[in-house]
Amino acid sequence: MTNETDGPVDVVRARAFELVDTNGRVRARLGMDEDGSMGLDLFDGGGTLRASFGVEGAGNTGLDVYATDGTLRASLGVEASGATGLDLYTDDGTLKASLGIGAGGETGLDIV
Repeated sequence: MTNETDGPVDVVRARAFELVDTNGRVRARLGMDEDGSMGLDLFDGGGTLRASFGVEGAGNTGLDVYATDGTLRASLGVEASGATGLDLYTDDGTLKASLGIGAGGETGLDIV
């Protein structure tokens, strides 16, 4: 650890970074997986995953948002092909609505 008089370093290189709270619990993690995908995961004070943003090795990107119990509630994605989608889930994790635009511009809305 450096003090303020040392100044910032120009580059820090690692495969993962974890931000921990005063109790040592991981609250955020930025890292790479073996398949080349990378992501940022955010956890609440109890250690439950609440949000995740990632870019897969193939180029797909996604943002997932979770309820306080860890249940996936919303997912937004953009595929490498250009297709986009938004999925909304109930409190028990059941998919209830999907909105999407295909790579060719075709649209879709499904409500269950």
